[in-house]
Amino acid sequence: FMSGVLLRCLGGPEASVFIRRFKWRLIFRIVSSVVLLTDTYQDATFPVIANRCNFELWFVSAWLVILGVGCMQVLVQIIVVLVCALRYNFARTPEERDRQLVQGAFMALRGSDNLVLVYAVRPAVEERLGGASSWGMKLSEARIAFLRFIFEDVEQSALQVVFLIFYEDAAVG
Repeated sequence: FMSGVLLRCLGGPEASVFIRRFKWRLIFRIVSSVVLLTDTYQDATFPVIANRCNFELWFVSAWLVILGVGCMQVLVQIIVVLVCALRYNFARTPEERDRQLVQGAFMALRGSDNLVLVYAVRPAVEERLGGASSWGMKLSEARIAFLRFIFEDVEQSALQVVFLIFYEDAAVG
């Protein structure tokens, strides 16, 4: 909701035209963002539930929340912004600087799971990075999502499956 307000207020006179033209896509993105928020909610509440159910590995799930949210969402964002800032500072041409600035801003938005704003700025980013089919655009889209999936979601999912199996066995026995 807040992204829509920001888009409407800061988007200038063309924002309302954009919103009307892409309203169904934006609604889909907003719903997707809400679903992503449930992932964060599940990540945060699972250690509490596991502890209350006497699951011996609850502390592992708490550690995974610290690693997943703290490292993969906050620390990686800081590192991405710093790397992009360094690349920007060491760029030799204005075109390189512009490319690094655009790519860094897009990666920061992408990493924050703000799908509405990512979708809103994507056409401009595609234009600056060479189109939707450019290698730079594909890398910008894939980097953070891939890293978060491999280093956060896989481990948490495996632990939650072990919990479900353990809990069912404990309830039956």
